[in-house]
Amino acid sequence: MSLEQAVHGPDVKASGRRGLELRKQPVILVGGLPTVSLLPSELRDAARGKTIRRALIGGVAVAVLVMGGLTAGATALSGMAQARLDSANAETQTLIGQLGKFRDVQALQQSIALGDAAVKVGTSTEVDWQAQLDAIEADMPVGYAVTAVQADAATPVLDYPQGSTPLDQPRAASITISVATSDITTLPPWLRKLRSVPAYADASATMTSDEVGGYTVQIVLHLSSKALVNAGKATR
Repeated sequence: MSLEQAVHGPDVKASGRRGLELRKQPVILVGGLPTVSLLPSELRDAARGKTIRRALIGGVAVAVLVMGGLTAGATALSGMAQARLDSANAETQTLIGQLGKFRDVQALQQSIALGDAAVKVGTSTEVDWQAQLDAIEADMPVGYAVTAVQADAATPVLDYPQGSTPLDQPRAASITISVATSDITTLPPWLRKLRSVPAYADASATMTSDEVGGYTVQIVLHLSSKALVNAGKATR
């Protein structure tokens, strides 16, 4: 079919008659139908303002509801905390009342504790003198006669004097023994044997002679803290 046939239809000669033919043409609208607002601009602004006000009012209402909920929650939490505090205070008062029934027992316990502390302090410098003297006499040479014994130790409020040189051992007490003898040749060996005394710190000896050929020897034996009765429990 040619373009002319498509436009004018079939040939008259072919059909034997000439007819009218209507063809539908597509209608295309671009941009839609034009509209025109006849409202004044003041009315449009007023409508827009009402919309904004409604939105603001709605936002304020929501904020008020949220704040109200938060306030109610905080009030509830505060109430529960106060209730717990009141319960704890009541329990404390009850315990205080019960403890008041045992004040005499508490006072007795404090007195016992104070007495124990005093005993510990009082015995912290107590020396087992007999054990030290037995150890000294065990190695004493034959022919030595003890003429005097003197003991000195620290007190709960006063420490025992220490040596003046860095080589001196710490001292807790001392025993001074005076002996009479006619033979001093055994004195050096005895001084060496004194080192076996359990609480030995150091020892020194001085000697004087008398008119009849005898000698008086004075030995100062310093004792360490091992001589204390409560050496393992001393509080000083």
